[in-house]
Amino acid sequence: MADETIPTGPDADMPVTPVDEPGQDGRDAGTAEGDTPAAPGTDGEAPGAAALEGAPAVEVRAGFDPFPALAAIGSNPAAFAGVAGEAERAAREIFVRRVASRGLGIAGLRAVGAAVGAEAFAELAKGMRQGDVSRLLAAVDPHKPGLQAMDRDRALSRLVALSAGAEPAAAADPATMDLPALRALHGALGDDFGAWVAALKGGEARKAAARLDPARPGVQKLEPDEARAHLAALAGGMEPTVAVRVDEVDLEGLRAARTHLGDGFATWLASLRQGDAKKALARIDPHRPGLGKLDADGVRGALADLADDVEPTAAIPLDELDLAGLAAARESAGPEAFEAWLDDLKPADAKRAVIRLDPERPGVRKLGPGEYREALASLAERMSPHAGGRRVPGVGDITFGRARHDEDTYPLDSD
Repeated sequence: MADETIPTGPDADMPVTPVDEPGQDGRDAGTAEGDTPAAPGTDGEAPGAAALEGAPAVEVRAGFDPFPALAAIGSNPAAFAGVAGEAERAAREIFVRRVASRGLGIAGLRAVGAAVGAEAFAELAKGMRQGDVSRLLAAVDPHKPGLQAMDRDRALSRLVALSAGAEPAAAADPATMDLPALRALHGALGDDFGAWVAALKGGEARKAAARLDPARPGVQKLEPDEARAHLAALAGGMEPTVAVRVDEVDLEGLRAARTHLGDGFATWLASLRQGDAKKALARIDPHRPGLGKLDADGVRGALADLADDVEPTAAIPLDELDLAGLAAARESAGPEAFEAWLDDLKPADAKRAVIRLDPERPGVRKLGPGEYREALASLAERMSPHAGGRRVPGVGDITFGRARHDEDTYPLDSD
């Protein structure tokens, strides 16, 4: 019968063909069909081949211990030089049968490794079927990350390492792991940490991320891959998110939060309750015109602008403004913002300002709240107060030699 070898590589899943015992077919193993056995001692002959011609099949004798005989054969290779091929096949078959046997635990695997040595173990393990390798690894190293995705070379390498004393991977439960434990696992697993994270279910990863980094904006709504990536970043040394207290944050804190949160800042803003966001804006930008009328998106947009280095609105000291200052305030704020500022004025403040800036205005002390605001708007735009019932022409007010006037003023006296 032609020499049979234990398949390796892609053919490793093929069943191993048992080696025929010498004498079963009247010839020594290794003698091709039709060959005439050579004389003892000549090239091409297995020593003892002639003696096996017609020998009866050997029965296993009860009580016979084969291992001393095998040890003797192994310790005297020169005496058995002609049957080296048979010895190799026997060694491979014995190894595979033992290591692939069900019930072999980590202790048994290490015992085999200690008996044959790491180098021989690696060579003999090549004869194992892939299914047996995978089953054995699953039994002795069930928590090894990426076990199911290992290719044959990595699986055999792991088996050799375990046989030589490497510890099986410890179970890692993300539900109870704190940040130091996560980072210790990252260090212990090395390149296999990515496989461990990838094997986590989406819910497991999200819950772990929420527990380890509770202040991260939107952490409860992360997609599975986002949660896994966030866990990997935390394990790699990224610090958890610093909580931003919206009820305490000032302008400096808001801008620091923008830098710290990065892309998560928009998520943080969106998570704020409208009332909390409006209180924060009123505290950081108290002079912003129309603050009380902003909707939720307007408030969050204003906070985002402030975080992006837009300066808070400067206070307009109404009691100190002259006409030029009032016009400058309108120019600086813009028409819409200036109108919103006017709407925010208290009626009494608007009244005092109009009386001070346009004391000769007819009925100046009896105008309604809206009329005082309209009067301030007109003064800011035209800078033309009244004088003795007349409006003093301002810039752009002269038309065809006569002064233009509002409907709420008396007609100009004619000469």
